Amino acid sequence: MRRKNHLPALAVLATFAPAAPSLVLAQETNSALDDWSEGPADVMYIDFNTGPTVIGAIGEDGSVSLDLPETADAKHPLSRVFSCSGDSVTSTDPEATYFITSPALTVGSTDGQKALGVLVVASNREIAASRAGRGTIAKGHYYQWLYTPDTVSIEGVCESDVFPGGQSRVDVTTTYAMSLAPGWNLLEIGMSDIETPNNGFAVAGERTFRTVKSLPSEAQWFFWPEEE
Repeated sequence: MRRKNHLPALAVLATFAPAAPSLVLAQETNSALDDWSEGPADVMYIDFNTGPTVIGAIGEDGSVSLDLPETADAKHPLSRVFSCSGDSVTSTDPEATYFITSPALTVGSTDGQKALGVLVVASNREIAASRAGRGTIAKGHYYQWLYTPDTVSIEGVCESDVFPGGQSRVDVTTTYAMSLAPGWNLLEIGMSDIETPNNGFAVAGERTFRTVKSLPSEAQWFFWPEEE
């Protein structure tokens, strides 16, 4: 039986020019939240080693902009999460390290005194909800930012078995097409061929991790307020 491959809990990122590691994303065509009424707010990621880092803002009108820091705390090897048993997935630098943002970014009030909710950028609300912990796995794409001080490519196709809920077996194919440059990279993670065995645990039978240069026009920001 094939072994289950080690997959990241987060998602795939796009490559940006090493000469400009601090990247601003403020796309007027697809960056506004619908029905935003919380006023100005901070967007941040949480690093369990260093705490929260503000990386952007939501404006009064719901417009989202990101301004990533110059560096991040990249301590863990990429090969730990983007890998496969056997030699079907190759890395040009197995010792390259990384930091990756959660697909669900934290939103807080600008005075830092109140958590408002989470923010996800994705191709549709259903897959965004799954990344925000508000729904089951769905078909589509979502996006994460990955920082590495190294130049590394990860390529290949991994065939594995997963057992959702510890019961029914589901065959999973994971494709990696990642070309990472020093600095921040944008990852696009795709989920398709969704299967839901009798135990009700949904699994994506096809997964793709690839770097992209920018958010595509169909990408949208979705917000969920804090659950009471």
